[in-house]
Amino acid sequence: MYKQNTVKAMENGGLYLVPTPIGNLDDMTFRAVEILKMVDYILAEDTRVTQKLLNAFSIVNKVVSCHEHNQFARIAEIIADIENGKQIALVSDAGMPCISDPGSIIVEALIAKKLPFTALPGASASITLFAVSGLGQKGRFVFHGFLPPKRNEKLEMLKLYEKLEMPVIFYESPHRIVKTLIMLKEALGGESKICLARELTKLYETLIWFTLDEIDAGDFEELTQWKGEVAFAILPIRTEHNTHQKVDYCWELSELIREGMHPKLAIKAIAEKTGEPKNIIYANWQIYKEKKQD
Repeated sequence: MYKQNTVKAMENGGLYLVPTPIGNLDDMTFRAVEILKMVDYILAEDTRVTQKLLNAFSIVNKVVSCHEHNQFARIAEIIADIENGKQIALVSDAGMPCISDPGSIIVEALIAKKLPFTALPGASASITLFAVSGLGQKGRFVFHGFLPPKRNEKLEMLKLYEKLEMPVIFYESPHRIVKTLIMLKEALGGESKICLARELTKLYETLIWFTLDEIDAGDFEELTQWKGEVAFAILPIRTEHNTHQKVDYCWELSELIREGMHPKLAIKAIAEKTGEPKNIIYANWQIYKEKKQD
């Protein structure tokens, strides 16, 4: 067991997890500014991004690179510095360190060594999105972050949330967002509710509310042109009717192709019969085939 009296322990050296604005610089807290001025040095996910932040608040301090690919190598140095009484701050490019950003393995190492650390409250894209999503009637949500890049791994992960009765918050890159939404429709049901956000707290903050069924009718290609990460909350709603309907037309499509019809013509025939867009039919058919192989 390790018990920490944080304030007293931090007097003799420790690590501060310091959140930074997710877009609007005015969201920087007074305490965060003071900590970044006071510490011996700052560990930064991207030193260039952090230097811009420091310049904006007239903070002069040493900045050391600490990102996903070198944080393991930094651990021994961080531990030694804290044991020698140094105060260190850890920041990510935006938001709270350790939340879909570097830092967790450093915290784990400090706990193992019984060395002090603390986190300042502050900006977080996931909490901000949950607050504006309109999906949090029960006051609870699950944070997932980024889904795996591989399709099969994505589908396997989404099965965990199929019967969940609270929103799940994901991050995604713009060039993958449309494909991910189509996959979500198959995995979690077309009636599932979505709140999708970009540029949270910034001048061009944009929020879109829709159900996954509306992907068929709406023009969502503009999402692929967005810059930066996309955050979205989804409330899974699956009905048995939707599930059986998709299985039925996927089975029928497979039969048409097995009987010799060209896949493009078969998909067109199913689209005319069901009113479902051809790209959605194709995506659902691919998932159906993978399930049959399993």
